Amino acid sequence: MLAIELLLFALGASGGSFLGVLISRYPRKGGLDLWGRSYCDNCGRQLAWWENIPVLSFLFLRGRCRTCKAKIRPEYFWLELLSGLSFLVTFFWWQQQNLAWLWLGIYLLLTWFLLAIFFFDRHYQIIPDVFLLPFLFFILLLPHLYFPAAFIGLFFFLFLYIVTKGKGMGLGDAKLIFVLGLWLGLAKMLLLLYLAFLAGGLVAGFLLWRHRARWKSRLAFGPFLVGAALVSWWWGDYILARLPW
Repeated sequence: MLAIELLLFALGASGGSFLGVLISRYPRKGGLDLWGRSYCDNCGRQLAWWENIPVLSFLFLRGRCRTCKAKIRPEYFWLELLSGLSFLVTFFWWQQQNLAWLWLGIYLLLTWFLLAIFFFDRHYQIIPDVFLLPFLFFILLLPHLYFPAAFIGLFFFLFLYIVTKGKGMGLGDAKLIFVLGLWLGLAKMLLLLYLAFLAGGLVAGFLLWRHRARWKSRLAFGPFLVGAALVSWWWGDYILARLPW
């Protein structure tokens, strides 16, 4: 089984590396650029194959381009590592569910799209439909869908969007919570919202305390929704079973 786990970690890290390329090229290309070899953002040199090994190349190169010695942004290393670990956790969750191998593939795709939404919203404060629509498609393949939870979440976020005039919550967040509610159901969605608002409040308070943000600064909420969704998905049954109700 160790070979499978290593393979899944490598697959997840490779997916994270690909996502890092999309993120880095987005502001220059004005869209998702899927073509062309990877290159150094500073000197423009095309990278050799061994400089593109997820996680390991960053460590081997000590976080710098071997030609111009410019620093490689460490967030791409963490993106690859987090993606690999997320694939592993999804695999362990799948094992406990006793599901067929086909479902593992679908849930790994859901994991990747969640990470894509997380990092794109963190970088650019947008949730691209090019990620959200395929995510919805794979959700619709699942055996259980929870439309009441989806519409409750959607109407709640639309209410927040109207009340705050789009400054406190975006339409992308409303669309995302609709899909997450459709997938996770009402109980896990409520847990998700509690965790997301709690984490968002703590991070916002910390940034204000450290003078890294102002009261009118915008903070992307999508990453908190995604992080809370992963926790609710992987461990929601365990958490909910131990709540005093």
